[in-house]
Formats: sequence, structure tokens, C-alpha cells
Amino acid sequence: MKSIHVYLLAIATVLFAACSSDDDMNTTNVTVSFEQAEVSFAESAGLVTIPVKVEGERNGNIKVQLKITDGTAVSESHYIVTSDYIDIPADSDDTTFDVEVIVVDDGNTENDDRNFTITLDKIEGATVGTNGTCSVILRDVDKNPYFKLFGSWTLTAIDVVTGEAVSWDVNVSDDGEEEYAEKILVFSGYLEKVGSYVNDAVWAVSYSKSGNLEIIPDGIFYAAYNFGSFIGAACVTPMNSKGAPSTIPIPGTYNDTFDEIVFDTSESILGVKVHEYDTSTGDFGDYKGRLGNPYQNIRMVKK
Repeated sequence: MKSIHVYLLAIATVLFAACSSDDDMNTTNVTVSFEQAEVSFAESAGLVTIPVKVEGERNGNIKVQLKITDGTAVSESHYIVTSDYIDIPADSDDTTFDVEVIVVDDGNTENDDRNFTITLDKIEGATVGTNGTCSVILRDVDKNPYFKLFGSWTLTAIDVVTGEAVSWDVNVSDDGEEEYAEKILVFSGYLEKVGSYVNDAVWAVSYSKSGNLEIIPDGIFYAAYNFGSFIGAACVTPMNSKGAPSTIPIPGTYNDTFDEIVFDTSESILGVKVHEYDTSTGDFGDYKGRLGNPYQNIRMVKK
């Protein structure tokens, strides 16, 4: 899926240089610090990174030794820090270096959130900045309904225009974005094809632990299509009975066993709207119409 909502997945390479003599070490006023004093990841996150920032002009190498301290999370059982040191070479223009952590999923075991700390323990060629220690929280996913909704679903609905029953597959996740965790569910999948266009626009659904969901007007995600006379940005969004974009969200509920979702389309129906899109500036222009037909009576069953 190519969407206008771009994920900037920074792939920072930690460079491990050969051992250097003391003459090669930095002598200017440079600080090394974690970007955040506390970070959290779902226990199902897999490989994650914790940024360490370097501030100041440097004229030599910097070496950072990490100290890993278990809390309720135990190394090798609940997490693995892939390296306990960082070499920051003088000839690198990077200002951020990552500590890599592999989060170990404990299966379906329900437990409290776990934690451990990483400390910038021994630093050569620099001093410790604002955040010398980072507390890492590993969030349990097994007793939180949010994560139990993840997975593959079959959606059924009624085409508002033709009255026909339709069905397609939908995948529910947080799209790998920590900022969405326990707030926004990402529904990936719409009718496979609308005219000559494969519809790869995804839709954003707000979440609450009480069993309520809402399909968000305008959404967060867009997919770009070349319609010949213009480039369009397509967004899955609520619409009114006339098939025009609506500001009224579509409410929904999930059941206690997390295997059925029903959306109430009495006020708004589900459709895809298209706006002009300026690829050079990223700006959205006039509303151009809808892509395909809208749908109502939306029900989803987990596979």
C-alpha cells in the first residue's frame, strides 16, 4: 500500500569502529543523552529502537558503554538488548544513534506491564546530557481488548446504490505505529477494485476499552491515484445518505469475545472520497467526488 500518510521509518545504522587510541577521542563539549526518559512498547513489538542523541560539534570518536538493569522485565526472558555499547565515529554526520532491543512475546500469558532500565554508564569523549537513563516499559497485550481485535476479519455490507450484498477481507492492527497504540485501530482492506483502481486506502477507527469504536471522518490515511486530469487523494470516510462526505462518525461496537464488530450506519454510511492532491506540496484541494459506491449494514467477523 502506498499512502500519502508517510511513515518515516528511520533506519539508523550503529557503526562499530575498530578500537581507537585515546588520541582519537573527542575533546570538544559534546553531550550524549536518551531522547526520552521513558519509552513503552507492546510486548508483541519485536525489534524496536531507543534513540540516543548526540549534541555538539565533535572532533573525535565517542564511546558509550550501556548498563542494563532488570526490573520486572528479565533480560533474555522478556527482552534482549542487542549490544551494550555504542561507538560514535568522528566522521559521522548522524546526531542520533539507536539502542536496539528485541522484545520477547510471552505468548498468551496475561501479566502486568514489565519494565527495565538502560543507563549511559561509561562515556569516553563526551558527557551525559539531560536523560542519562531511560526506563523501558513492556506493555502486556493479552489482557487488553485493543490487541485482541488485531487480526484478519471478513466484512459484509450492503451496497447503497445497488442493494447487493458484498464482502471483503479486512486486517486490523495499529500499523506498527506506537503513537496509535490503544487509541486508533487501522483497518486495512476495502473492496479489491473500484473501476480500474485497486483500492488500497486504509481507514482509521478510534477505540475505547468500553467496547465502542468510531470510524473517523476524513480519517488519517489517504491513497494517491492518477485520474488522468488530476492526481487524487482517496480517503475512506463516513458519508451521508446522498453519498457526500459527512462529519458524523460511524459508531461501532465489538463483542465480549472480540470476534464480531458491528457499525451503526443509520446516520452515516461508509465510502471513499477523493480530493485533488498536489504532489509537490502535499496540499489537498477541492473535493472531486466519491470513488465507487458507499456501504451500510457493516458487520465484521474474525477469521
